[in-house]
Order: sequence, then C-alpha cells, then structure tokens
Amino acid sequence: NMANSKFPIYYKKVKFTGFSGYNTAYSSVIRPERFKDVIGAMKNPPDRHILARGAGKSYGDAALNSDGAILLTNRLNRLLSFSDETGILRAESGVTIKDILTVFVPRGWVLPVVPGISSITLGGCIAFDIHSKNHWKEGSFHDHVNKISLVLADGSICECSRDKEPDLFWATVGGMGLTGIIVEVELKLRRIEVPCFKAYSIPIHNLEDTFCRFDEACSNHDFAVAWIDLLNKNMFGRGILFAADYATNRDIVDSGIKDAFFYDNNLIARLPLKPLAPFFNRFTNRMFNLLFYQKHSKTASRPYFVGVQPFLCPWDSIPNWNQLYGSKGFFEYQCVLPIGNALQGLESILEHIRMHFADYPVYFAAIKRMGHSPAPMSYPLDGYSILMDFPLRRGLPEFLNEIDQLVIHNKGKVFLAKDGRISAAAFQKMYTNLEWWHKVKNDVDPQELFSSDMSRRLLLTKR
Repeated sequence: NMANSKFPIYYKKVKFTGFSGYNTAYSSVIRPERFKDVIGAMKNPPDRHILARGAGKSYGDAALNSDGAILLTNRLNRLLSFSDETGILRAESGVTIKDILTVFVPRGWVLPVVPGISSITLGGCIAFDIHSKNHWKEGSFHDHVNKISLVLADGSICECSRDKEPDLFWATVGGMGLTGIIVEVELKLRRIEVPCFKAYSIPIHNLEDTFCRFDEACSNHDFAVAWIDLLNKNMFGRGILFAADYATNRDIVDSGIKDAFFYDNNLIARLPLKPLAPFFNRFTNRMFNLLFYQKHSKTASRPYFVGVQPFLCPWDSIPNWNQLYGSKGFFEYQCVLPIGNALQGLESILEHIRMHFADYPVYFAAIKRMGHSPAPMSYPLDGYSILMDFPLRRGLPEFLNEIDQLVIHNKGKVFLAKDGRISAAAFQKMYTNLEWWHKVKNDVDPQELFSSDMSRRLLLTKR
C-alpha cells in the first residue's frame, strides 16, 4: 500500500483512538522519515485533509482525522544542536520530553515547563501550549520556545517567532496543528545544580484553605499543585498541596544524601492494566485516596527529596494508566477560571459535583495556579485550573454540559487537549479571539488542508 517509494503513505485506513478511549477515527497514514518527506506529502497530499499526530496523548479528538490522513511525526526525533553556554536546543518535533530529560538532566539542564506525562512530543507541546506545575512563575511551553519551523499547506517551509512571522507564531501556539506541520523547534533549557527537587506535602481541608495555601506556596516555591479528594463526601475537597523547589548543592550537603542523581520513575505497574479495570471503581479509589492522604500527611512537617522526572511526570510510574477505565474510557474535564471568579466559580462547580456525587464520581482531581497566556488558542488564564477524571457513565456528557455553563458564567474555558465533547457554541463563548485566529489560518491554509475531528466539531474548519 505504499504510494511513494521516498516515504511511506498507507491508504489502508488505520484506527486511531484518543487517550481517554471514547473517541476513535479511521485514517490513512503518512510516516515521514525526515522533514523533506513532509514537504513531499504537502505537495502531493494523499487525502483531502491532513493532521499531524505525535505521541497521541491528547485525550479526545484533537489528534483524530476521520476519513483524512494522519501524518505521524514519531520518526522526526533527532536532537539537532545544543549549546552548553546558552542552553539553547534545536530539535525535531517528534522528540519527546522524556528524550530531553534523559539526555540533558544528567548534564545539568532541564526543560522549564514539563507536562505530567513525558512521552509527549515537542510538536504536541506547542500545538496545545502545555503547562506544568509552575505556570504562574514560568509560563507555558511557548514562553521558552525561540523559533518554530513549519511546513505549510503549499509545501513551503516557514520559520516563525515573536519577531519573524509573529502572527503565524501566535496562531500556531495552542493551534492544535491546524496552521501547518511543526518540523523543528528551537527552545531554551534551564540550568540546575542537582537533578532533584526539595519538596513539601501540605495538608489542605477545603477550597478556601487550598487557595490560602496556594498564595503561600506560590510566593515561596518554584512549583505547586494540589491533589483533592472528591470521593469522600464527609471530607469533600480535602487534599494535599505539593510544593517544590529546584534543589541546590547546599540542600544535598545539609541533607546528608551522598548521591543525588537523575533517575527514571519506579514502575508501579509493568503489565497491561485492562484486566484490572473491573476492580477500578468508586470503592477502590476511595480507599486509595484515604491511604494517599494519610501517607502524605505524615510527611507534612519535613521536606523530602524527589528526582526530576518522578516529580514532574508522576504518571510515568503507571504506563497506560488510562486502561484502568476499561473499554468505555473516561472523561478528563479540565477548566480554568480567572482569578476574580476562581473561588466562587470553583465552589459552584464542586457543589454541583457533590450534589451528583452518586451518579458521576470523580476518581482523580487536581488544582493548579495559572498565569496569563497571550496566544488566542492557548488555555491558561491568570487564575486557577482544575482537572477531574470521570469514569464514563450514561448521561455524563450532558452533566458536563452543565459544568460548561458554569465555566462560561465565570468567564473561564476548557483545555482543548483534554476535550472531546464540548459544543461549538460553548467553545466560542470561552475562546473569544477566534476571528483573528481564523484570519491567520485562512492566510496560510485557504483550502483547509489541515483539519481534525475537533476542528470540525468546533467549527474551526469546515472540511
């Protein structure tokens, strides 16, 4: 089924699935070996619309392209150049966060912004403008990107930055791959003294207490994230706030640790997790939450040290953890509310969830402090973000539509990397600078070669 001897194009349809398991699509596949192959594919497109796909870790339908072509970037995975003086790295878009951490953390460098899963590609980090546990301080991924090289719909190569082709740069940041195929990225790493963090576990009792603790943590630490328990109705919303700082040589000497080194996550589960899905339920998650809270409450009085990747990418400890939700999948709902509405708005959302506690349980929930992002399709606002994992149940999409309205009322928005169901009408009320984005998209891709199931659902594209 190869249509071109220079690079493989498979016309046989392949099934792709979103990370949450509830969105699927069949697409033909382009698998380029080098970015010149991407140029060839654009000049002779095998289908009426094309979408780049990296590691496939977007949760819904953002990396799906029904009846179109998927261009896989996983073989565009070369580290091209690095300066030990400036920390500037140039790499292809298929390079993963894990690739960079593995190579550079032992050399004293780290990415300033790292998502919770390290298998995400650089192209995906830009396409969704990912954030970490330090957004109020370090910003989004784009804040550390100098340049992006794109292959446009006509096969031309365009290098864009804040100074060169700035409109294309800002439309591509968070633009879900709809402006072109990201092939190369230049970004700046951060120097670190030792490859670990000095961390703290701080018990929290309710949402108001959580906000107070965040105020303290964000003033005094480099990272902060709160895990909250939404399965214990009598203690609904209690949890642990994790704060951390880049450890220093002095910290290590004072702690008495003889060897501080970068290490990978300890794998909790190596085997496929699908057989455990029947046992992954409200009861077992409630027990886990109780034990998790008790464990970290005991360490609240003293700091501890944790490796770079285990702290930044905790989900790496359980590869394919999404399989625990079984064949039906799950919804991860993530929204952000501006600072002026955050406390009242999150209280209304959590109260709505508590009222429907029996029908739509939340197995995992976390809160982060966010800062501002200027890109029109980027998720962050200066405020607070909450994510919640719901096992798929009958009526859940309609229930989440109700939460959408609470988010809109409080002038917030959902994170598109986690979404696969929001309506176009609700989306347009959350993301309000779409006219400008559409203009840039039309300038570089007037025939809408680049589109996805999500772009069509949200009316970002017609094809």
